[in-house]
Amino acid sequence: MQYANGACTIDKAGYNYRVNLGSLSTSYRKDRFEASKYFYIEMHKKLMDLGYDNDTELRLKRMFFIYIKMCIKQENGHLKDMSFKTYLSNIGKICRDETVCDVIGHYPTNFLEFKQRLFLTLIDKKMVLCLFLFSFLE
Repeated sequence: MQYANGACTIDKAGYNYRVNLGSLSTSYRKDRFEASKYFYIEMHKKLMDLGYDNDTELRLKRMFFIYIKMCIKQENGHLKDMSFKTYLSNIGKICRDETVCDVIGHYPTNFLEFKQRLFLTLIDKKMVLCLFLFSFLE
């Protein structure tokens, strides 16, 4: 949203993707989780200030979960550059993060599909080693 002049929600699902080799989605970044969390917090503030409904807030939370999954997957892609202990420590920090715990704690997980619910449960229960294995299955 750095260059956006505005945003709106629509009833239909859509997808638009452009490749940017320096983007967060295609490069390893140590600060990916912090950047994703910052984006979530700022967008949440804007949604609340503008009075958007609960469905829009849930959509933002689902997007945050996707960012978390990306953060975990990027770590396993760089195991050769770090020790296994460092990898598990990085994932543990994500699981213990106050914002992550709060968002998962207030999300209606009973409506999610099995894999999504399992992913959030593993984070909620801080099952770091299981998340490591789960990230290879995705």
